[in-house]
Amino acid sequence: MNRPKRSNKLNILSLARSFSNSSERTAIANTTIECSELIYSLIQEGKVQEDELRYTARVAGTLAAKNAGLWIPYCHSSSINTLQIEFSWDERTIVIQALVKAKTANSIDTLAMTAASTAALTIYDVCKDYDKAMVIGPTYLSRKSDDT
Repeated sequence: MNRPKRSNKLNILSLARSFSNSSERTAIANTTIECSELIYSLIQEGKVQEDELRYTARVAGTLAAKNAGLWIPYCHSSSINTLQIEFSWDERTIVIQALVKAKTANSIDTLAMTAASTAALTIYDVCKDYDKAMVIGPTYLSRKSDDT
């Protein structure tokens, strides 16, 4: 029986990045985490320290954005100039916004979305022992600029 030989080479799609020059780029991503009444009251009463929760989520989001290229196959890690992760309340929903600025030839939108998403996942992870009924998302890119 004649079977075609299989190549031992991996056939992985390679995405070409065609940005020609480094330029100042900005990306802002948003996400939310809807808390149950129990989680909301624990945070408001101080039984879950909101400052520590924000700090932990901010550190996790920062680490994730700086290392996104290690676990997202076609994401290029860039040298980030500015990374800010802010939190606000809208009733029982925590609104998370991640702003990333970098001078690079690569797009940084994935870095901003990774920062916001990881911050939300961290809040979930810290609070899940009290209640797993939290809902994350939607996560979306709200602004992107490539000053070329």
